[in-house]
Amino acid sequence: MGKATLTALTSFHDAIGDKLEFLDLEIKNHTKTPHLDLSVISINMQELNVRREKLDTNHYGIRAVVPEADLYDHKTEYFDLLGTVRPLQHQLIGIKATFPTTASSSFSTTSSHTQAMKLPKLELQPFYRDYPRTTFLQIWWPN
Repeated sequence: MGKATLTALTSFHDAIGDKLEFLDLEIKNHTKTPHLDLSVISINMQELNVRREKLDTNHYGIRAVVPEADLYDHKTEYFDLLGTVRPLQHQLIGIKATFPTTASSSFSTTSSHTQAMKLPKLELQPFYRDYPRTTFLQIWWPN
């Protein structure tokens, strides 16, 4: 693997960063003017997961090509990109939580009446007998 491989891996790393930056801008624009719907939010969540996996794969590829001593700048960028993924996921989850779910609306219609049920009363008799105090090991290995 040579310089061409490293160049390809580095440009792929930059492309992942560009996609994460786009998703960040889309979320910020949504906070100003809501425009995302549930399907777009789900797609963006999947996209974030895919980008995180590709970021890891790309990082492993760069580590295989670049000597450990020269990895400082790449690791810093890698950690920065990883650090942006989780907040973006949390923001998307927050936006998704603002939408009413279909499960809660169907639940509210089906739970409009409740059925009362009485359980039988159980009376337990006290135990008056003396019983031998044995340990677990004495039960399984009596000798």
